[in-house]
Amino acid sequence: MTTFTAWRELQPARETVAALTDLDISKFATWDDYIIAVYNADLSDLRARAEQLGSVSSDGQFSVLLAVLWSMDYSALAVDLERSTNRSFLACMNRTTGASAKAVSGVFSRL
Repeated sequence: MTTFTAWRELQPARETVAALTDLDISKFATWDDYIIAVYNADLSDLRARAEQLGSVSSDGQFSVLLAVLWSMDYSALAVDLERSTNRSFLACMNRTTGASAKAVSGVFSRL
C-alpha cells in the first residue's frame, strides 16, 4: 500500500495536482490535509484544465489524471474525460508503468 507521504513525492502525482489546482502536495502531511486543501481551492477552471491535460496526455499521464480527479472526489469529471477523449482508464492503465503506475495505485490505496 502506498502511503500519502510516498504518493506526494511521486512526480506524476505532484505535477498533475499542480496542473489542475495550483496546489503543492509536498506541503501536506496526510490525505485529509490534501482533501481539505482541494475543497478550499479555487477550482472554477478545473474542467478546462482537466480537458486540456486530457487532450495532450500520454496513456500514463491520462491514468494519473483520472486517478487524481477521483482522489479529489471528481469522479464524474473523470468519466466525462474518458467519454470526450474516447479513452478508457483500463486500456490506458494497461500501458502505464513506473512512477505513473505508483501514483495511480497510491490513489487506490486511499479509496
